Amino acid sequence: MDKQKVWFALSECVYDGMKAYYSVGKNMPKVRGKFIMYVMHNFSPDEIMPDYTYQHARRKMICVKLRDSDITFIERLEKKYGRSTSSLARDLLYTFLKEKQIIK
Repeated sequence: MDKQKVWFALSECVYDGMKAYYSVGKNMPKVRGKFIMYVMHNFSPDEIMPDYTYQHARRKMICVKLRDSDITFIERLEKKYGRSTSSLARDLLYTFLKEKQIIK
């Protein structure tokens, strides 16, 4: 089973929020790629909040190796929310961390 590399561009706010959540989240994945996939599979809000803190020059890049089934799942989410892969990951994580009150 081959895996494909997918790059996600995250804002510093989301990246730091993920690190902060690791310290308080119990039984949560500590690997960034697994955390992103955990949120995508287990967090399904009606609307996702856009992360306006994102700046291209200050972005944090994360590479995740995904199976074809995960890529197909992400493509369905892209259509549902009308966003690109990186924007979807960034905004889903932003919404998740905002609801958990990790990001103010």
